[in-house]
Amino acid sequence: MPNPIIARRVLLRSPVVVVSASAEVSQFLARTTGLDGTHTTAYTTLIDGIVADGNWSKLDALYIRATDTETNADQNLKSSSYTLTKQGTVTHAADAGSTGNGSTGYFTTGYTPSTAGGAMTLNSTSIGVYIRNNRTTPGNLTPICAADATQITYISPLEGAGSAAWDCNGTVFPSTSSATAQGAWVASRTASNSNNLYKNGSSTPVGTNSSAPAALVTQPFVIGAYNNNGSIIFHSTDQIAAAFWGSGLTGAECVAVNNRINAYLTTFGTNVY
Repeated sequence: MPNPIIARRVLLRSPVVVVSASAEVSQFLARTTGLDGTHTTAYTTLIDGIVADGNWSKLDALYIRATDTETNADQNLKSSSYTLTKQGTVTHAADAGSTGNGSTGYFTTGYTPSTAGGAMTLNSTSIGVYIRNNRTTPGNLTPICAADATQITYISPLEGAGSAAWDCNGTVFPSTSSATAQGAWVASRTASNSNNLYKNGSSTPVGTNSSAPAALVTQPFVIGAYNNNGSIIFHSTDQIAAAFWGSGLTGAECVAVNNRINAYLTTFGTNVY
């Protein structure tokens, strides 16, 4: 007759099933340093969620500035390319974001739309930025931009007399009314005559424009300022929690990406919608 104590021990020693991270998550985590369990889980949920939504392949770069350290915040979640490099004075707040000083602070990216050869194309371009602070005073504070002598791809969420301005490979600087810089903003071109601006969790654009694109910009993106054909101006003082770019996204896809980022921030209580 089997010894019941031994049988019980055998049952207690049953193997533990370990679920390995996806390839998309693993390649990012391998480039991070010192992440705790909460951050690892939040990143895993974010990346796997974007993959499940079908939008991971549409991104060329995704940065989460709202994380534990500046080193981890500099990493491009999508790949080892285009790691951010800080210029001037930028203050990092753990799990909230990065704030420039309005005169010298910004990040270089190394991503030039005209030569990158990624998902971004002339008639299919999107850029996004998540701003946490509730700035209601208009000003030329640009959180993401690439511009050469002719065309521009950028978002300026509150400039002029209370307006948000954007463009994707264009020359017309479309704008729409805006009361605050705060929110998750996405500018997306999905066709030669479709160039829209979205905010937070709405698939209805807050601004629309049908102007045709000119060309992919020949200057690299910067985050936290305006790259004016190689001259860095309009440094931002807004707190940037995240930024991304890639191919054009539909309204529903803009919502999906924004909501995934917002859910990540909710983990740390730093979301704004």
